[in-house]
Amino acid sequence: MDLANARVLVPPSGADILFTYEDGSPAAYSRKLGNGEVIVFGAMPFQDSELAVAPGAWETFFSGLVDERKIARDLPIWRFLFPEKGGEIDFLPPLVTLPGTSR
Repeated sequence: MDLANARVLVPPSGADILFTYEDGSPAAYSRKLGNGEVIVFGAMPFQDSELAVAPGAWETFFSGLVDERKIARDLPIWRFLFPEKGGEIDFLPPLVTLPGTSR
């Protein structure tokens, strides 16, 4: 296991272990949260941006998980657009200017 792309998971009580590493430690688990479900992975496949843009089977993988658990997809809640304006942040000048920097 590449430790730079994985982390140790400590699933909460009542979680369903979905996948394990070769040593038997949890690699992914799911847990009910409110009316939904959260799936937590120990792997960070998108830490390396090349993996995020390279062709892969991630969509098929996640679709399979969703279908296996009979979770509804393409719900209206995901079909929204952010407004052109709203939520702008006011930036204030720094109180101190560090040597070698400019305002």
